[in-house]
Amino acid sequence: MKFLEFHFNPKLAKKKDIIFDTFCFVPEKKEEKNLGYLYLIGQLRNILPKTKGILVNLAEIIKNEYYKFPDRKASESFKESLEKANEFLAQEVRKENVSWLGNLNFGVISLTPDFSINLSKVGNLKILLLRDGEIFNIAESINFESSPTKIFPNFVKGKVSQGDKILMTTPEVFQVFDQEGVFQNLAKAKKSREIKKIFKEKKKSLKEISGASLLIIPPKKGILAKNVSFPKIPKLSFLSKSLTSLSQKIFPHSLLLQEKIKKSVIALLILLILLLLGWLIFR
Repeated sequence: MKFLEFHFNPKLAKKKDIIFDTFCFVPEKKEEKNLGYLYLIGQLRNILPKTKGILVNLAEIIKNEYYKFPDRKASESFKESLEKANEFLAQEVRKENVSWLGNLNFGVISLTPDFSINLSKVGNLKILLLRDGEIFNIAESINFESSPTKIFPNFVKGKVSQGDKILMTTPEVFQVFDQEGVFQNLAKAKKSREIKKIFKEKKKSLKEISGASLLIIPPKKGILAKNVSFPKIPKLSFLSKSLTSLSQKIFPHSLLLQEKIKKSVIALLILLILLLLGWLIFR
C-alpha cells in the first residue's frame, strides 16, 4: 500500500494558532492483516495549551481500538474506534476543555486487503476519490450533524478499485488545489514521481498556505493475491560429489585445480539461484 504525506508550511500555521498532522498505521501482527491500514488527518484552529495534544490523542485512541480485536470485521472495528473517539471528546467537554469545538477538522479512513473502505470525518475536511481521471467527493453523503457527545456522527462503507487514489486534505489546501487544477493532474498521474512533480510545480502557490494532504494509493489487486513458488535448491552434498567426479576427469593429476573448479561452480550456481529467487519475489 502506498501513501504520500504532504505538510505545507507548519511554521506559518503556528503563527496563525493552527496545528495539523497526518497519521498512517499498518498491521503490526499477522492476525491484524485482515483489518488493513488506517489513515488519519487532522487540523485544529485557535489552539490553546489544553488543546495542543488533541490530534495525537485522537489518532492513538482510534488506532488502539481499531486493532484491539483482530477477529472483528473492519467495519465493526471502525465503528468502535469512532465511539471511543467520541467518548474521549465528550470527556474533554466535561472537563470544560471546549475551545476545540467548531475548530476541529479530522478525517479517518480504513482500507482492507479486499479493497473495502470505511471513512468518516469531522468539520470541513475533504475526502476525494480520484478514478479514471474523474474526481468524486466521497464524504458528501455523511450526515455531519454532531453534538458535544457525538463529534464523529457517522461513517460510510464502500469499495475502491485498482488504479483509484484517495485524497484527504485540510480546507485551505483543498481551496488552492481546486484553484490550481491539482486534483485533475493527480487523477491522471500514474507514478509517484509524477505526483511529486505536480506539487513541485505548484510550490509557489503552496507557499502562501498551511495545511496537509494525504494521498492513498491502493496496490494492484494482483500483488495482494500473488503466490510465489520457490524452486527447490539441490542438496550440496550430491552436487559436490558430481562436481568432484567431473573435475577429476578434466584434471586427473591436479587436486588443487579440481577443488577450485568445484568451489567456483557451486558459488556460481548459488548466485544464479539467489538471482532467480529475487526476480520471482520482486517481479
